Amino acid sequence: MVSLHVRSLLPTEVKIGIRRFMKLSVFLLLFSAIGGAAAQKALVEVGRMRLDFGRHNPREFGWLRVDEAGNLYFSSDSHVLKFRPGGQLVREWDIRTYGFDGIGDLGVTPNGKLIVAATQRKFMKTGVLIFDDQGTLLNSFELPNLSVEKIEVGGEDEILLAAYIPSGPTVRTRVHRLRLDGTLVGSFGEKEQALSQGLRARNPRLAILRDGYLLLEETGEGLFIKRFARDGHEIQSHKVVVPSLSLPGEVNEAMREYAVEALSLVDFFSALHSEWLIIAGGSVYHWKSREGGRRQSSLYAVHLVSANGHHVQTFPSVPGILRAIGRDGTLYFVRNVIEPEGVSLEVIKAVVR
Repeated sequence: MVSLHVRSLLPTEVKIGIRRFMKLSVFLLLFSAIGGAAAQKALVEVGRMRLDFGRHNPREFGWLRVDEAGNLYFSSDSHVLKFRPGGQLVREWDIRTYGFDGIGDLGVTPNGKLIVAATQRKFMKTGVLIFDDQGTLLNSFELPNLSVEKIEVGGEDEILLAAYIPSGPTVRTRVHRLRLDGTLVGSFGEKEQALSQGLRARNPRLAILRDGYLLLEETGEGLFIKRFARDGHEIQSHKVVVPSLSLPGEVNEAMREYAVEALSLVDFFSALHSEWLIIAGGSVYHWKSREGGRRQSSLYAVHLVSANGHHVQTFPSVPGILRAIGRDGTLYFVRNVIEPEGVSLEVIKAVVR
């Protein structure tokens, strides 16, 4: 085994910029991970609550993790806030005090250990910080030459990091399996892509099953699911067919005479009870009206799709943007609520039945 142990990380204060939380329209695809026709399902709301972010702007906290006890961990580009299941704010971490100026992603173990992949842009440094459920730093190690896109927790002593390494005009992406002490156990899913294709933080392409791992690949030919065994060798790959969505009528009419720019983005991918997968994403269309003004329209739909693509069920609505799935299978949606006194964030919990 290879170790990635390095020196401890010393606290310091670093000034950073805050990444704005970009609201995307979301479509969901649920499909069986084991094949076969899917029975009719419903997305049922089971609760909602408003969160008080105190002195922080809730719009800056676009990412969420949930531990086994139902505690919620929201992160911005520099802070992590922990809320009790009832919505009470109980803890706050400022990643700048540990010598970093950004958060790549975060994960939570079943017993509440917080794992943060942090970045220091000036010195091109990436590190992993591990805190106990009381907020105390337990361990830290650096990841030389790696930039972390995604963290998934495989258990109490296993984390998976989807990361990339710059290599001239291209980057090599790979998933690394590590223990919480920084020991590298193995790697899989290597892929090379041109820098011109772009990279984004928190790439949601990794999901964990009981017997292995899944990677979601976005290509010019569509979406592909690659399945890997626990030892990292690839078992199979198949294409995911996304049902076409209809543009609003006025956009369809405008398309006859004006160019339309479309941005489609998968921004959530996860397993549900290791028997289903959930893919979330959005499409935003920019177009010109007949009067010459620039307009924007968004597509929004919810679909239940079997693995073979033969069964498609469309849910009538989704309550917000999907940000997390609890270990009990609860789906956590978030939405910003604009009120006279300001903007608040609402969490909506739902289950698939």
